[in-house]
Amino acid sequence: MATPMVAGVAGLVSSKNPSLTPAQVAGIIEASSGDGVSWNPNLAFGVVNAYKAVSSAIHSDYVAPLANIVSPIEGATVSGLMTVQAAPKDNTTVHHVDIVQNGTRFMQVLTGASSISGTGKGNKTTTITTPAWAASWPSTTVFNTPITVSVSAADIFGNSGAQNLDFTVQNRLVTQSGTAHVCWPSTTSCPNVSPWQSVTTGVATEAATHLQGTVSYGALNNTKYADFWLYVFSYNPDGSGQEYFCGTAQTTVDCYPSLLLQPDGSKSLSNYSTGSIGLISPNKNPASGSATINWTLTYPQ
Repeated sequence: MATPMVAGVAGLVSSKNPSLTPAQVAGIIEASSGDGVSWNPNLAFGVVNAYKAVSSAIHSDYVAPLANIVSPIEGATVSGLMTVQAAPKDNTTVHHVDIVQNGTRFMQVLTGASSISGTGKGNKTTTITTPAWAASWPSTTVFNTPITVSVSAADIFGNSGAQNLDFTVQNRLVTQSGTAHVCWPSTTSCPNVSPWQSVTTGVATEAATHLQGTVSYGALNNTKYADFWLYVFSYNPDGSGQEYFCGTAQTTVDCYPSLLLQPDGSKSLSNYSTGSIGLISPNKNPASGSATINWTLTYPQ
């Protein structure tokens, strides 16, 4: 429902100053939205404000600001929970610093507003203050690799300038193996889906995942197709869960789920993996059989 509102404001801003580029129009709308300072992953810059946006359409400043990323430095090798920090420069007021990779926002926006958050574990609460123009980013959300991002600063008039930043992510890789004997159809002593196996090595920060596994079938009766699946499951901080599965009609699975493992909770383990098979018969008679599944879950920490 926000689309027509934003489009309408964009039309008003453009009609006030037709010489503005699309990027400048977008920057003006962003800078005039919400409280004009903060950003969050749910509402971004906040509700658009047509009056403020149109009021900024006519201006005399067209100098692009400099993002001036101070951490990480160019060519750095990073690990764990890293701090990304900028010290933007401009002749007017810088509104935000955006970090983009392949056209997609790479991490949260940096703004001139400091933020305070509380993290609880058991009965203890820790207050974390993030200074202006800084944000924490868990480098464990990607596997070890060189990273190139485009860092752009935008001022309150929509002027923006970009710079490239190159750094390398290097974390310890944790691998946990699982094995299970499964049957089709499922029985009390031999289930179709292996019981979920806990990820027992601690997950301190959100982590990317890699599932690999093989299946070895026993005798298959009245079977036309056999499918092999691997799963990963993680509890979110709010208690809800997310699951990802990948499968094949072959005997090997090798996939990188989009799901991120969540940090371990204070009372229980939060992350699990498992495997299963599925058999399809060529006729009305049921298929049956068994298999042994071996798999590994790999994630950076």
